[in-house]
Amino acid sequence: MNSHSSVTVARSSGSAKRSPIKQRGDFLIESLIGMVLMAIIGMGVVLVTSKMSVAQKDMRMQEIAVNQMRALLLKNGTNGIDICAITPTVKLPGVPDADIETEVIGCGESTTATIRGIPISNIPKPLFIAVTPKNDSDVLGGKIIVGGSGS
Repeated sequence: MNSHSSVTVARSSGSAKRSPIKQRGDFLIESLIGMVLMAIIGMGVVLVTSKMSVAQKDMRMQEIAVNQMRALLLKNGTNGIDICAITPTVKLPGVPDADIETEVIGCGESTTATIRGIPISNIPKPLFIAVTPKNDSDVLGGKIIVGGSGS
């Protein structure tokens, strides 16, 4: 009987194995599912990377515009530069000048201040420079205003 029981065990373990043809089909389906998942992950990575590069480009353009606007405000009134008399231009790389509108805000405006009870009149208000993309362009992500106190 011992020999018969060992044969039965051998048969039951042999019947649990899959046939080689069925195993190849399972492997093919598993590998296809793995490839589809990797493709989806890859497309997600490409999408996120492209959005990040566009955002980084927009931030660089904004930084260039803000630096030029601050320089114009600092140079105003020196070396014959008067941004109220002649509207300055902000130049951005790869963007035509016609696509950007520059505006100086606060020219000719004055206010009155009181210091220790003494009124002081005709104090010029701070100047602001605004840059706006024309033609619904999304170059700068909208209007940028620089100036006043601490800008």
